[in-house]
Amino acid sequence: MILDRAIVFLSDDRGALQYVKVIVADGRMTIRAEGSAGWFEEKVRVAYKGEPIEFMINPAFLKDMLGLLRDVSLDAEKAVLKFEGENFVHCCAVVEPAE
Repeated sequence: MILDRAIVFLSDDRGALQYVKVIVADGRMTIRAEGSAGWFEEKVRVAYKGEPIEFMINPAFLKDMLGLLRDVSLDAEKAVLKFEGENFVHCCAVVEPAE
């Protein structure tokens, strides 16, 4: 799985925030990761035909969510990323990480 390969390149510092950048545009999803071990980028085709979406997320959380999801959407006006499953809705505020 792409996320497993991306996680290898993230920082191994305990307590450090780990995230991957996800870009969805033009029918493709790109996963990017960067850390002390180097960087990683991989693209895969997805069934998406909307405005481009770009967000950063913890890869372990995303990996756990993928098997449970029915839909993922972005409300750009409210800056909210919404994950929907059979018995849940999980929303994340879209924010920029501190540099």
